[in-house]
Amino acid sequence: MITEYYNGNDLGATYKKENTIWKIWAPTALGVQLNIYEEGKGDNLINTYEMVKDKNGIFKVDLRGDFNKKYYTYTIDHGKEKIETTDIYSKAVGVNGERSMVVDLKETDPEDFRNKAWDEKRTIIGKNPIIYEIHIKDFSYTNSEIPENLRGTYKGFGYKTKETGIAYLKDLGINYVHLLPFYDFGSVDEENSKEAFNWGYDPVHYMAVEGSYSTDPYKGEVRIKECKEMIKDLHDNGIGVIMDCVFNHT
Repeated sequence: MITEYYNGNDLGATYKKENTIWKIWAPTALGVQLNIYEEGKGDNLINTYEMVKDKNGIFKVDLRGDFNKKYYTYTIDHGKEKIETTDIYSKAVGVNGERSMVVDLKETDPEDFRNKAWDEKRTIIGKNPIIYEIHIKDFSYTNSEIPENLRGTYKGFGYKTKETGIAYLKDLGINYVHLLPFYDFGSVDEENSKEAFNWGYDPVHYMAVEGSYSTDPYKGEVRIKECKEMIKDLHDNGIGVIMDCVFNHT
């Protein structure tokens, strides 16, 4: 029986320019190693660090230096076997979620992303929500008004056209979009995603966004920035965003 628990909110990688702290709750593990990689896949291991066992089943390590955009995994020692795994608290991941990534989230913010005008607007429209459910890829995939390389992507969703895209949503009179899952899911190969389609109800990382909707799935920061740009485009047009997230799908 596991009797140790942890109620902190700092699991995963906590980034600062001068250092990054990693914490993982693994009360049954005999030991945990942190593996730092240069890229999100391939043979490019930089170094491996032993994590120190702390209270409440936590293993942690504090490394000096700037680890922004470095990728990482954990190796969990269970005695009979050692398992290399990503971080379930990842805020960014590499291609196909094979490795977690340290990210400076402030760097991924579009200009004026956190504006007060939207907060005031949200209070008003939240009292009378008119919701439209949309799949990100489906919304722009066949739209000939959008450049072909952007169709089916976050950038394609927010691409400015006269009668389609967000202009069409505004014409409908809706004030919220309910976006089908865009957390990192497993059924679409992000390296060959052009023809692939899935609803996204097979989550891998709940706190990182899906790479098949980005223009570059190999760089974890790109998908975050492009997703934020899509959200900002919607907010700028008076449309709120609801994220579909079903935690009992495994």
